[in-house]
Amino acid sequence: MLGILLLLSAAVQAQTDADAADLIRQVSETAKNLKSLRLEGHIVIDTKTTRSENHDEQVFSIAISRPGLAYFEVGDTLRVCDGETLWTWFAATKRYTQLSHVDPSLCEPVLQAWEGAADNMTSEGIVGRDKVEFEGNSVECEVVRAQYSRAPWFITRGREEPTGIRTLCIDPNRHVILRDTVEATVTRADGSTLQRTTTVTLDKLEVNPELDASLFNFTPAPDAWSQPVPVYRPDPSYDEKARKKKIQGTVILSVVVGADGIPYDIKVVKPLDPGLDKKAVEAVSTWRFKPGMKNGHPAAMKAQVEMNFRLLNN
Repeated sequence: MLGILLLLSAAVQAQTDADAADLIRQVSETAKNLKSLRLEGHIVIDTKTTRSENHDEQVFSIAISRPGLAYFEVGDTLRVCDGETLWTWFAATKRYTQLSHVDPSLCEPVLQAWEGAADNMTSEGIVGRDKVEFEGNSVECEVVRAQYSRAPWFITRGREEPTGIRTLCIDPNRHVILRDTVEATVTRADGSTLQRTTTVTLDKLEVNPELDASLFNFTPAPDAWSQPVPVYRPDPSYDEKARKKKIQGTVILSVVVGADGIPYDIKVVKPLDPGLDKKAVEAVSTWRFKPGMKNGHPAAMKAQVEMNFRLLNN
């Protein structure tokens, strides 16, 4: 009898896993076939380290027109992809950044999250049903819980490799994710850990709407300013004494970038090792920048530079 129960349990679990995989596949196919999208919702981010905890809630509005056009506003931050440049506007400080020749996938955050729902997934299963308040109605969704070898949406630096669990509330009729929760854990190079839970919930959704081209135009305000951006940045060489001692880490530098894009007044604000500090200063002195802009003109501006030293054989 016990053997039969175990077999039945295994069969049910296998069917559940198959159903979950099919739901995720349908979400991915739906996203791949979309030409445009407009949606609104809210995002909640809880971050916990060994030293602190943080809770943040924001609403968002996103419009995407393929290929390469996007408008996404989260809180007081606006990003616009105009087909050639990714603009980011920080309303609170009247600062903007621009990144040219970007990969179109950077301008499709939601669609990429849906299309790649199965990427790096190691296991999945349907764990129940739930309801989400969506477009004024209580909509029922299938809850899929999946384990990932690399957590989606998690931005890290260097050799950090996060793992994570993703819980998806999927509308089985529209094949879209109404609520997406990612629980990610990363162990950093210094041994500290960071845990982040991100929940994105949709409130409204339009599939393949006609979007006005003017939505994807961005012009900096007259009193806006932007920071310098490196355009030539050779890596530093390693100090031999530091290499023998197997010293690695990050040196933080303060620089002033002139209106001509040449750095000067270089100072170490967070040292690592005397030899490596010197190598960092030498390297950044050869860098060249697109100068910062103020009131529509290039201007000398202070910036901070992180110079990373890593031993490849470690």
